[in-house]
Amino acid sequence: MGKQSPFKPAYDDYAQQYFARKNWNSWVVNMPRQYCDVLGISGLDIALVEVKSPSEITVGRNCEDELPPGSKSRKEIWTIIDKLDSFLWKRNKTLLKLYAISIGCQLLQYVYEYPARQNVYQKSAPDSYPLPPIDSCAMKPYFVVPVEAKEIALIALDVLINNNVIKPSPPVDSDCKIFVAQINFYCMADAEITKP
Repeated sequence: MGKQSPFKPAYDDYAQQYFARKNWNSWVVNMPRQYCDVLGISGLDIALVEVKSPSEITVGRNCEDELPPGSKSRKEIWTIIDKLDSFLWKRNKTLLKLYAISIGCQLLQYVYEYPARQNVYQKSAPDSYPLPPIDSCAMKPYFVVPVEAKEIALIALDVLINNNVIKPSPPVDSDCKIFVAQINFYCMADAEITKP
């Protein structure tokens, strides 16, 4: 969130290759902050993928995200993590904040705003990958971090589950370079998605 890290393009590529191996038509989006890093299509499913590289270690507390009603703000998630009392969490609290806020706010914003931004996403797509219509597609948010950061990502997921931001038991996977979690948000079930 902010200036691109030197490892960011490589980790975006790792994520794109991961989804391609899973039979998604996927590509790196290469757009500003309000767009996801990697997009994939599989039938009527759309993968919206947020990728964090090893050199991304901090997050802004006061940025305003466009979020659906009932979701937690950055400040609320920040406060939740500040109240955690564990040596492991205290030692890695900055990275834990980055991951929790990236999932609970940034990734949620991508899903919430996708319908309004679909035309821009389509322009980023290879010509052979038409995006499915908004009214018939299913958005699948994913969060990707370096495999070395898997433990902190799992803690971030637990914190968000315990605070009713995401649903329990998110499907997770990893390879030799990245850890991948599929995210299901509580507030998206009832939210009115932003329309173009």
